[in-house]
Amino acid sequence: LSHSQAKKAHDFEKFQEAMQDEIERMLKNEIFEEIPRHLMDKTKTVLRAVWSHRRKTTPAGVIYRHRPRLCVDASQQKEGIDYTETYSPVISWTTVRVLLILSVLLELKTKAVDYVQAFPQAELSEEDSVYMQIPDGYKPSLPNSVLKLKKNLYGLKQASHNWHNLLKAGLIKLGFKQSEYEPCLFLKEGIICVVYVDDTLFFSKDDKIIDNHISKLKKLGFDLTEEGDV
Repeated sequence: LSHSQAKKAHDFEKFQEAMQDEIERMLKNEIFEEIPRHLMDKTKTVLRAVWSHRRKTTPAGVIYRHRPRLCVDASQQKEGIDYTETYSPVISWTTVRVLLILSVLLELKTKAVDYVQAFPQAELSEEDSVYMQIPDGYKPSLPNSVLKLKKNLYGLKQASHNWHNLLKAGLIKLGFKQSEYEPCLFLKEGIICVVYVDDTLFFSKDDKIIDNHISKLKKLGFDLTEEGDV
């Protein structure tokens, strides 16, 4: 739902509560900082803040969570000023199918991992200075202020690129090697890792090897949840 649609919904109060929780979480994780407008880089665009809302339901259709996501309006970004590199690879479904077939033939263990608010886990460089308008629900502490992003936010043209580089660096630090032919495939003796944006799928003969690598990713600072065997 768009924010205007959510405001007309009978359960908007639930969305509002979830928005406040989201803002507090972002402040705690230092996703952005509030600064006076006159201190911002005048060559940069102040991007529009956009709320996107979703009701998460059980298979039976029962709503169990109201999920807001704070994004930026990327249509306002100017190439060469607000961003440079945007490329981020995506796994080939042929590769995924082959690995799933091999997992059956070789009786491999599998485990899926989902990264919690993946994009905001990647930091923005100082050269990538991005500014955002004050979003609905955020109470500014300064007059005529803007929010300076310190980390990625959904909607940024460079967000997927920054996130992929962060995850790739983490996997390489754990000893994985990126495939020359499939950039979302990472290989290491005894374990295979497939990356699809903010989802990761591990294959191994031994559950303990997978669990060990997931534990190491957490120690590197990745916020993730284990989704189980696929």
